[in-house]
Amino acid sequence: MSVDFTLATPAFLRAFGEEVGYTPSGGEARTITAVVDRDPPAPLAQAADQVRPRCIIEVGTDPDDADYGGIAPADFDGGADTFSLAVRVGGTAQTLRGRIIAQDAGMMALELR
Repeated sequence: MSVDFTLATPAFLRAFGEEVGYTPSGGEARTITAVVDRDPPAPLAQAADQVRPRCIIEVGTDPDDADYGGIAPADFDGGADTFSLAVRVGGTAQTLRGRIIAQDAGMMALELR
């Protein structure tokens, strides 16, 4: 028996998500819903040359989702796409770039710097 976890994506975003700005490379800015972790874990001491991410976000992978938006992993360009969000709750929005660190059929996690 297989379980379709994509059915849980809207409920997860509705319960824990917030609006963030997303601008694809060469595209128009739009608002999507993301779960934002503003206090991600620091790199291990053995990897001291690593730069700590400013935050980690989880977004849906369906760009046609009318309620929450999303980003198709195949269309994501980590070197050029940007996100606009406050790194601190109540803070001023900053523009950050990211890279995919995990994904499944319904969501993907991005590390933003």
